[in-house]
Amino acid sequence: MFKKYIVDLRDFFVDKRNQLFGDKKYDKFIVITRSRTGSNLLMSFLNSHPDIIAKGELFRRLKGRTCKQVWEETYTKKPKHIKYVGFKIFYYHPLDSEDKEVWDYIKKDKNIKLIHLTRNNMLKTVISRQIADKTNVWGNKNRNNIQLSDKQVEININACLNEFKLTQESENKTRNKFKRDIFLEITYEDLVKDCQNRMNEIFKFLELEETTVKSSYKKQNKENIEDLVINYNDLRLAIEKSKWSYILDLE
Repeated sequence: MFKKYIVDLRDFFVDKRNQLFGDKKYDKFIVITRSRTGSNLLMSFLNSHPDIIAKGELFRRLKGRTCKQVWEETYTKKPKHIKYVGFKIFYYHPLDSEDKEVWDYIKKDKNIKLIHLTRNNMLKTVISRQIADKTNVWGNKNRNNIQLSDKQVEININACLNEFKLTQESENKTRNKFKRDIFLEITYEDLVKDCQNRMNEIFKFLELEETTVKSSYKKQNKENIEDLVINYNDLRLAIEKSKWSYILDLE
């Protein structure tokens, strides 16, 4: 409770300082993705740049507010050196409201630069989310203290295949809906394999100088899929017989 009080107090004084000395002469960016694609890692890399403010899932739950209110709270005055302010949003946000106006804002403002983050291995996305659901650990905190037996999950095969379908539909819908020159797509796999070069690509896209990136986030669930999924053999057989068989080659 005391820690939250200190954070709230700090944010209060930062907001007051920005109101007095900041401005709105910055551009906007949005990261569009889904859960368990490495979005926390990407946002932490973006926050490594001194000219960027990268926020989290601002529209995940509106908590009684409107999309307009959250949008206006986000794009207030910032320190004068800031050149970009943005946040991440999942295909299905908000979760607690029928107010989807944020998507209209994103579509209508042709000056917003969009970064579409996807993950080729959708199976690992499904497994990662179910492990997070089971352990209630969504970031790196305490992740290394979890035993393998506590992380093991049984995957509902039909639900898994349906999630592949829904994810791919959301990805294609995003590509089609936001056709514009200021749209960059990047995969989780590329980001992990060669993070600095991929981030340099993003900085170039944002017309910013390159900077060395760093993050406290590390890869989770390093165990083999066979060890994490209780019914892996049945799951693999079902995937082999489906249109998603190529995913098994990505392991």
